[in-house]
Amino acid sequence: MNQEIENILKRLERLEAKETPTVKPVDLSKYLVAKDWIAYTPTVTGWSETPYVQAKYLYLSNLLVINCYVQGTSNSTTTRITLPPGFKVIAGVQQFIGPIRAMNNGTYLTNGGMWISSQNSTYIDCYINYNLQSFAASGSKQVQFVAVIGAYGNFA
Repeated sequence: MNQEIENILKRLERLEAKETPTVKPVDLSKYLVAKDWIAYTPTVTGWSETPYVQAKYLYLSNLLVINCYVQGTSNSTTTRITLPPGFKVIAGVQQFIGPIRAMNNGTYLTNGGMWISSQNSTYIDCYINYNLQSFAASGSKQVQFVAVIGAYGNFA
């Protein structure tokens, strides 16, 4: 019996003596295509004159992230913003969608609107609700969103 206990204790000592594995941090920066947001000027449809536009994007592998703000006077029910030059939404998905903060005919939406971008498209369409209801063709119009889209393109 003493011999068995000694053997068990020796095994425990060997287990304790083994080095505990360590977790090393991974440097993801080498996988990033762009380390900073890149400003771009999208073509916008649905505003008269020249609306105020702020748009930036970040491209990581096949993931395109767009931060966009457009405000001005509406002249159409269509509200469309182009992707950065050279980019296209990936095929094989029905569509990408997300929420927006928006103003329609001078009034901020209380429930928010939505953006949508379908496969192979080069633009994002915006609506005042998730039923795809269009904006008014007059008055102040504003959209603000962050879109995360599977995309590919020439980003060089």
